[in-house]
Amino acid sequence: MAITQGVRLGGRSARVQAAIHQAVRELEQEMGRQALTIPAIATRAGVTPSTLYRRWGDLPQLLADVAVEKLRPDAEPQDTGSFTGDLEIWLNTYIEEMA
Repeated sequence: MAITQGVRLGGRSARVQAAIHQAVRELEQEMGRQALTIPAIATRAGVTPSTLYRRWGDLPQLLADVAVEKLRPDAEPQDTGSFTGDLEIWLNTYIEEMA
């Protein structure tokens, strides 16, 4: 029996990441991007600054991760059973997301 390694959905790590992303979005709205700091984000998220440094390394990496989150689809695309059909569904979803 093969063991599949995958992304762990949920759990403490996912909750911490969600709290940090939420803190970034809230603070950015309140103070603007230029005023964001690792300590301010950590305080708002209820974690230590080392948590952010360990996962993202620095503020630009964290901000990039938060920005990319907006580009991720809400759900997996529908499997139509054909490559052409799958590509068409993906393209339509992409167009809707970017509109």
